[in-house]
Amino acid sequence: MGQKTHPVGFRIPYVRTWNSRWYADKQYGQWMHEDLRVRRRCFDKMGQAGISSVQIERTANKVKVYIYTARPGIAIGRKGENIEELKRELTKVTSLDVVPYIQEVRKAELDAQLVSESIAQQLERRVSFRRATKRAVQQAMKLGAKGIRVRCSGRLGGAEMSRVLGYREGRVPLHTLRAGADHLRRDRRQGVDLQGRHSEEVASGRSGAARTGSRAADASPPLTLPEGSGYGRTRCFRRRERSSASR
Repeated sequence: MGQKTHPVGFRIPYVRTWNSRWYADKQYGQWMHEDLRVRRRCFDKMGQAGISSVQIERTANKVKVYIYTARPGIAIGRKGENIEELKRELTKVTSLDVVPYIQEVRKAELDAQLVSESIAQQLERRVSFRRATKRAVQQAMKLGAKGIRVRCSGRLGGAEMSRVLGYREGRVPLHTLRAGADHLRRDRRQGVDLQGRHSEEVASGRSGAARTGSRAADASPPLTLPEGSGYGRTRCFRRRERSSASR
């Protein structure tokens, strides 16, 4: 009946490990929310560094944060100023001392997080979705991937009706636990130029589609039609006129 499971969680602990490694009884809820805040702060502060994953280890009085990034130079910063600023930010959201470690991702084209982030950023810049997905598939297969599957959904290309587009190459055995499959989903929003859309609607005679504020101030003047043109009359009105004329 369509019972679906996450490909990464399905492979724990066979070929994958947990992103948070610690044990707690009464402090489980507090530490879990701290981990969520730590990951959110890392992605917000170092979004330009291409972060792949954030793994957390806890000891008695210390929190070790391993940040896997494709651009370690941007993450560390000049003379380590970015990593020091991140350390101060993470100390505020946790109850223990935080020690961040930067780990480099050698092949960013083989990481699901980085590939999906790259495609999402290209879609935000209005790059063709076919070009973005095909390029990601070709680069992954070129660097040694055994298989890749990419799927984009939504109002692709600005179409009014949403659709789903997918590209697949190689083998992606989701039921084989020994296969090191990686999976990630990324959502992005494309903005709409409301001002340009409003001027378009008014120019075509359909005003009021993007009004803001009071109606009296923003209401456009009504359209004036020439007399005897017949525009704006419905079929029932014409039938009444004809019946009255025949009488």
